[in-house]
Amino acid sequence: MNGKIHILEETVANKIAAGEVVERPAAVVKELVENSIDAGANKIGIEIEESGAKLIKVIDNGSGMNKSDAVLSLERHATSKILEADDLFKITTLGFRGEAVPSIAAVSTLEMTTKTANQLAGTYLRVVGGEIKEIREVGCPVGTSIAIHNLFFNTPARLKYLKSPSTEMGHILDMVNHLSLAHPQISFCLTHNSRQIFFSPGTANLLEVIVNIYGTETAKEMLPVKFGSSRVRLTGFIGKPNIARSSRSYMNFFVNGRFIRSRVIGRAVEDAYKSLLPVRKYPIVILNFEIDPEEIDVNVHPTKTEVRFSDERDIYLITQQSISQALRGVQLIPRIEKKSLEEKSKDKETLVNLSLLEKVDNSTENLEKSLAEETERLVSRVKEESTSYQSPYEIKGEEVYRREVTDISRETDKLEEVNNHVAQLPEMEVVGQIHNTFIITQSPEGMFILDQHAAHERILYEKIKSAKAQGKSTIQALLIPISLELTPKEKVIWEELRPILLEVGFEIEDFGGNTYLIRGIPTFVNNQNVLPFIKEIIDDFLNSTQKKMPGEWREKTIITMSCRLAIKAGDSLDNSETKGLLKSLALTNNPYTCPHGRPTLIRFSLRELEENFKRR
Repeated sequence: MNGKIHILEETVANKIAAGEVVERPAAVVKELVENSIDAGANKIGIEIEESGAKLIKVIDNGSGMNKSDAVLSLERHATSKILEADDLFKITTLGFRGEAVPSIAAVSTLEMTTKTANQLAGTYLRVVGGEIKEIREVGCPVGTSIAIHNLFFNTPARLKYLKSPSTEMGHILDMVNHLSLAHPQISFCLTHNSRQIFFSPGTANLLEVIVNIYGTETAKEMLPVKFGSSRVRLTGFIGKPNIARSSRSYMNFFVNGRFIRSRVIGRAVEDAYKSLLPVRKYPIVILNFEIDPEEIDVNVHPTKTEVRFSDERDIYLITQQSISQALRGVQLIPRIEKKSLEEKSKDKETLVNLSLLEKVDNSTENLEKSLAEETERLVSRVKEESTSYQSPYEIKGEEVYRREVTDISRETDKLEEVNNHVAQLPEMEVVGQIHNTFIITQSPEGMFILDQHAAHERILYEKIKSAKAQGKSTIQALLIPISLELTPKEKVIWEELRPILLEVGFEIEDFGGNTYLIRGIPTFVNNQNVLPFIKEIIDDFLNSTQKKMPGEWREKTIITMSCRLAIKAGDSLDNSETKGLLKSLALTNNPYTCPHGRPTLIRFSLRELEENFKRR
């Protein structure tokens, strides 16, 4: 009697492996291009037809292979990049499993042409569905060319689940963007149906790649980030809050040249931008980490986009502090333009739409030429800024940095004090108030409009944070205590909320049962606002669908307190009050946004005003 267990045929096993590695045409591009990078190529061409369904061709000028290596590369788990199990803990290449080429060949018709520098002739192979059909010598340049025809021709179920051509081409373009951002020293050229849709020059200047992907206007709003120690090096660019997007997909993280997804780094980035961005807005960032390979594990998932760090806390702190430092002292006042930066950056992104890709003609080349002079100037300016920029941690040395970030981690609420107040507003003169909501000011730069509620929110937020961090909250005693009665359900929440209120300057006493007496409040709180504020916080706790850590609830409480107690839209202010508000805002560490991330003020430059009135 035959048993139930049997060995799968090799062709079936290869198709299963292909399902793990080759999800869609973009995955093929990724695997082939990463092999080209590992082979030392500095020029890589990617040719696509019909969004990859008909043809994916990758041509490189790397080291190439001889005949025996070319044949062996079609075997599963055949690799030149590791020899033993210990090598998995010090991976320095992008590929290493030896699954990519055989998995792709199993579900396509593959043609490979390759040659090393010391060979007179190259090798040509043709593989159909995983079976070698032809091998012969050919004349060819040094490097490797792999063409994938009719992807998934023998796995119709997988072919059926491919998305629309524009969607698949969008994934391919995203993949090439990631690879070019991770390797600005390599020139990439992507064509679709014989039309060039992306090119990076390979000059090793990351800003040039950013210009080619996101456009010149977005590149102008990028800030350099730099950190270095004996174990971790971080370089890259981060976007100012005014070019934030509605998707996390613009947050690009790379470790040792590999695009990754990381909750740790993502959380650090979002925390660094906390109170600078509105809800559901995310920054554009390109962060390149260089880390000792023994400190990370990239052998987590077949796609190799997940990485484990040996010290996640260290990576979090380096990321969060480096971004915070880059944002400090930079004027973040949004400008009003005829066309928003987000709309301009979208101009480049619309190329993803296949219908528009088909319409791209030689005018694209003219457009790129017209941008060349502006791009060169921009790259030169930012390169100078990047060269002159030094992280304080590099200046102080790694040991001093370690002590500082350890202290910060013990009490993260002191981060505002660490800023040392380097952010400044330009000198402004108050002109007046309109609609009891906005304050108009002027300066030599032009005209500024302040949102009085947002500005006062920021002032109160930093005042509460500073008082709490320093333990200097001044309590004003109430002649008549305020009685607070809670339901049994509210009382459970109250036990979590009460310590936070005590920290920021409330004096609370049990009165028995579900009743409490509030005998003292912070000096900047109006006692008429106390009960509505506390009720609102309790409701937030009750209505929350996500579990929050104590620190998150503390932050939420302070933000809500600032909002509830701030001047409202519709409140009339006299001249002394508007001047006092502006002066107090200028003394904050971040005068540009309220704690929710909305702008406190916007700017119309004098030139923009003149242009709108046709004076130019």
